[in-house]
Amino acid sequence: MTETTTVKFPTHYDVVGSLLRTPALKEALAQFNRGELTATALKVVQRAETQKVVAKEVALGLRSVTDGEFNRNWWHLDFWKHLTGISEHFKESISFAGGGNKLHTAQLVDRVAFNPDHPFFDDYQYTQSLVPAGVRVKQTIPSPTLLFGANWHDVYDDWDNYLSDLAQAYHETILHFYALGNRYLQLDDTNWAYLISELNATEDNPEAHANFESQAKDAVALVNAILKDLPDDLTTTTHICRGNFKSTYVFSGSYDVVAEYLGQLNYDGLFLEYDS
Repeated sequence: MTETTTVKFPTHYDVVGSLLRTPALKEALAQFNRGELTATALKVVQRAETQKVVAKEVALGLRSVTDGEFNRNWWHLDFWKHLTGISEHFKESISFAGGGNKLHTAQLVDRVAFNPDHPFFDDYQYTQSLVPAGVRVKQTIPSPTLLFGANWHDVYDDWDNYLSDLAQAYHETILHFYALGNRYLQLDDTNWAYLISELNATEDNPEAHANFESQAKDAVALVNAILKDLPDDLTTTTHICRGNFKSTYVFSGSYDVVAEYLGQLNYDGLFLEYDS
């Protein structure tokens, strides 16, 4: 007997999610950050530029499209600061190669929880309204593994309780996207690239190496807890990014040291970046 498996997404040609901002969008964001443009006026520009970029994606024949992440200032911070329990203020940490931009660490002010009024839901519905039949909108959100470095100990007495709250908040968020019609969701995850760098760097330091191995195991457990019992017709993927700011990077190294852990993740697909 022959078994046939239908692959929903990702397709043979797909889009990761983020796209280069248009001149009009960059100018509007600059004006907003200087206090010269209201949030309402910025949203008008974001919606107009989203409509244009989605039309281009559809014209190219993509079966899944994104809003290019045009409706956010940062690919990760804008999502986190609208979850319950996470501050809108972030702590700067390490820099990209060559400097010029820094990574940011979330700051907790309370237990992390799902926010039913998260603005990403409205942005998703707008993007969904732009696509013709047969084209899916892929929703991208940052992976919760990037919150391992947050000040969790200021709010939680126990690491496992923190991970449990993260899993629940993300699981409920994904289910809400699903209720709005989403069938393709991606967690963008630079944490694996970070672990590649650190596992390679601590190869001759068993104690430090074991700490990063423990983080990798926790990352697998957290992601799989989020993905557990999601609807069968929802495709979930991850994009493992090494950092990208004006073609610079943060992390590098072979996937060999994390291949065992990546193979345990219950995603439907992986988007991997490679060094050249």
